[in-house]
Amino acid sequence: MLNAFVNDFYHLSAAMSGKKILNYLRLKGSYFFSVLLQKPVHRGYPSFLSVEPGTYCNLQCPECFTTRAEFSRPRGNMATDTFEKIMKQTAGYVFYLNLYFQGEPFLNDKLFDFIARAKKNGCYTAVSTNGHFLDELNAKKLILSRLDRLIISLDGTDADTYSLYRKGGDFNTVVKGIKTLVEQRKNTKSKRPFIEIQFVLTRKNQSQQYQIKGLGKKLGADKVSVKSFQLLNYDQAREWLSDKKSRYFIADDGAVKIKNKMHNRCFRMWSSCVVTWDGVAVPCCYDKNASYPMGNIFHQPLNEIWNSENSRNFRKKIFSQRKNIDICMNCSE
Repeated sequence: MLNAFVNDFYHLSAAMSGKKILNYLRLKGSYFFSVLLQKPVHRGYPSFLSVEPGTYCNLQCPECFTTRAEFSRPRGNMATDTFEKIMKQTAGYVFYLNLYFQGEPFLNDKLFDFIARAKKNGCYTAVSTNGHFLDELNAKKLILSRLDRLIISLDGTDADTYSLYRKGGDFNTVVKGIKTLVEQRKNTKSKRPFIEIQFVLTRKNQSQQYQIKGLGKKLGADKVSVKSFQLLNYDQAREWLSDKKSRYFIADDGAVKIKNKMHNRCFRMWSSCVVTWDGVAVPCCYDKNASYPMGNIFHQPLNEIWNSENSRNFRKKIFSQRKNIDICMNCSE
């Protein structure tokens, strides 16, 4: 287990060239002065980037925005030329690439090509999946692509509990997939990918939050994370919110509120952004409907979008009235 963390840290460190470290320090420094001065001062380019392989999903999870009626932006899968353009535009400063936003990444058959291309850019690369496509062939492809981290959702330690939230999913398929990937990694003597099981804590599975650690160890995963539940429909709060480790609380008047104090600052807007499958750059992963587009990589390079008037105005709003930005109201930062 310790070796897995050491290897993972080494792979992350290897992605941080001198140029990328300097860029990150510029981001950190400018953010520090912004907080100090209480006005946005921004230097550098994004060190962290999320790219959306596609918006389709094979599941129907109740509180997932991907399958909700409110999802109003176009659906589709990212094309190779779109991803290639992103890689060319971010070479030299992005060191952590997350191939996930909305949808199930494995439903885009170009995913393995994307991973391999990102590795050529020197990126530490991660993918988050519901785990239903980890057959022997895909496990081998993941290893050959040199993916650094795979995050697999497993929200129960048995089929009945798992199916309460993962509608349309199959617990045994996911468990088998994890075993297959672990076995293939062992057979090839590969140190990648780091395998993380993610357990989203709800009222319906909270009795298993300690059991999942044991199951993860038994399956051979390198890490098990218990993640707080993100609520989209506040009317469903009493059905889904766990008693502990929730980012929300229900007030005496019945209103659902986030626990964190809403400070007028956010490091995500200094260090990262998200690019949708069709090239739209948005502030962060909470802008699921691309309601705050900063620009499109087909119209201008990402480094120009990053410092565009739209981006500057959004950062100004973060420092003056963050509580009035709807996507910020669900954020745990």
